[in-house]
Amino acid sequence: MNLLHRYLILRYRCDCESKSKFLRIMNALIDLHNVKEAHKHNYWRKDPKLVLPLLREVFDMHPHVNHHYL
Repeated sequence: MNLLHRYLILRYRCDCESKSKFLRIMNALIDLHNVKEAHKHNYWRKDPKLVLPLLREVFDMHPHVNHHYL
């Protein structure tokens, strides 16, 4: 993150504007993380066997041993 902040300072040559851009990027990343978590929880409510392997990897879903679905 420090590298990104330094890049923005060099790019915009204004500390105020670079901080503003940096905070917008950080907020966007936080929002993206929250959306990912919401989608992950929605998929876990379904039968975990129906979640495709690629989505399991993207959502970092590690199947728990749950005899209900076996």
